[in-house]
Amino acid sequence: MNARRNVLVVALVPLMGCLARGAAEPGSAPLPVPISFARSAATIEARVGVVPDEPMPEAVFLRAFGRQMSQSTAVRDGSIRIRAPLVRVPTQFTIVSADEARREVGRMTAYPPKDLQWDTEVALHAAGTPKWFDQWSKAVGVPVRRADDGKLSNIRLEGKQAGTRRLLVVGTAGAGKDAEHVRALCRSNRVNVLVLDASWFGTGTPVRAIVTPQSLVRGLAGMRSQKWPVPPTFWVAARPASVVLNRWAWIEHERFVLVEEVPLPAPEQRLILNYVPWQQQLGQSEWADAALLEMLSAAARPIRPWLVHPPPSELLPADRPVLIAAMKACRQSAAPGPRAYVLDLRGSKAPPKHFATGLADLQAEVTPATPLLILGYDSMLQELAWAKLDPLTNSSGQPGVAWLPDDTLPSSPEFRVRLMQKLTLYGIPLTPPQTGDLR
Repeated sequence: MNARRNVLVVALVPLMGCLARGAAEPGSAPLPVPISFARSAATIEARVGVVPDEPMPEAVFLRAFGRQMSQSTAVRDGSIRIRAPLVRVPTQFTIVSADEARREVGRMTAYPPKDLQWDTEVALHAAGTPKWFDQWSKAVGVPVRRADDGKLSNIRLEGKQAGTRRLLVVGTAGAGKDAEHVRALCRSNRVNVLVLDASWFGTGTPVRAIVTPQSLVRGLAGMRSQKWPVPPTFWVAARPASVVLNRWAWIEHERFVLVEEVPLPAPEQRLILNYVPWQQQLGQSEWADAALLEMLSAAARPIRPWLVHPPPSELLPADRPVLIAAMKACRQSAAPGPRAYVLDLRGSKAPPKHFATGLADLQAEVTPATPLLILGYDSMLQELAWAKLDPLTNSSGQPGVAWLPDDTLPSSPEFRVRLMQKLTLYGIPLTPPQTGDLR
């Protein structure tokens, strides 16, 4: 009966705990205490911490909803071994000193014994990741393979399995001394890399940052249509490094970017830099867990090529000399790839079956800053209702979408000139076709 009552009380803690924390010292950053994660009933090692000039407690216990939820546990070398209480929903417990002061020296979030939904096509590898990430991924059932030898002198990934996308996640211990170290990891392992934190990140006074669906772009743009009743709030101290780099934002903020992508020479690889202290909200906001899961999955995806269709192998110089020139110029350019998409449906060959279904997530990426140019006509366009194409005016009512409906191949000189103008407007470089003939 007591155990059942404890579980019921614990299930009420997240809401009450959030109310209590929100009421205390509004507008101020939370105490910098260690945060640990565990699965319900699992035993973990949790760090405890104290403010300067305060002694480390000899023993601590878990507290939630104004009650003591565990027996006292001895502190050894700044850590405790403790069993997470049984919970039905993700619940955060305060780690409190067992002396009369009852100081908060840490927090532990317990998750119920149920795995979060994960993309099984993604193989996660980790090297030098922060302890909170290792504990969280284990607590929620996200499979992670260690990719270091303990000393991080030989970060190597296992051979790639067919149909599997790989992502290497690193923290300060695995990110090296600069961004070039991480780029080398991408090259040597031919893998996408997500940096959770690094010594070469900038730092500043913690700033309150509310992450909303509207702040999610590029790799996370698929979540923009969601409704978050209570968006997660973070106190962010990390800042983008001041080194000169091309950058694409993934999570925007009014003062600085919270997550960004750095283009790599290999167009099929990605390097994502994260400045969000996710551990502050994981388990307290379901949207924080959802956003982190999506970031891990999206970071493992290859970059969508700017030429959505047809495949480059199907481009014939006689039919599409302008697009061939653009492909050649992009390969030769040292600049990051174009931030525009081209969907070429001209000619008699129809796109593959269900091709429109595969474009469903493209809608979230198309904006005036990342436009979509549609060339020609095919019946599949009827499935792209979001593009708002109007055959009467040969135009689109969707911001960021442009349509040149002429379906003829080879196209007329006038059409090719219009196409060159559009590609130039969208930042897609061009070099003249080798024949120099645009007729």
